[in-house]
Amino acid sequence: MNPKMIVVVHERPTIVHALVTAFVAAGYQAAGALTFRDAIDLVADCRPAMLVVNVELGAFNGLHLAVRCATDFPWMKIVVVGPTNPAIEHEARALGASAYVRRPADPSIVVDRALQTLAVTPPALLAPGDVTHA
Repeated sequence: MNPKMIVVVHERPTIVHALVTAFVAAGYQAAGALTFRDAIDLVADCRPAMLVVNVELGAFNGLHLAVRCATDFPWMKIVVVGPTNPAIEHEARALGASAYVRRPADPSIVVDRALQTLAVTPPALLAPGDVTHA
């Protein structure tokens, strides 16, 4: 796991760019993807500490990606960005989301919520196979 890496997934390139830029400005490494398939590959390559994903994501949706990541990468924090809909928010949390940000949300709100979510994660949580030395 890369504790400084955040992956952003949204179907709108301008939003991906804004969020990646904001995370980098906050001192993190960040990368973005526009599709489910690209996101799966990026997450597998980067092993990020966090995934920030929009609910709407083309043929799939962000909840599909959240399920896949929660299963394959259980240490990963997941922030879902979606509509003001209690049913979708509940489903996102039930599927493994650590946080849910209701739209419309300024990128700074998404970044603040994501960083708050990372801050409450004990750094000792490691991915299977990761080793740390004191």
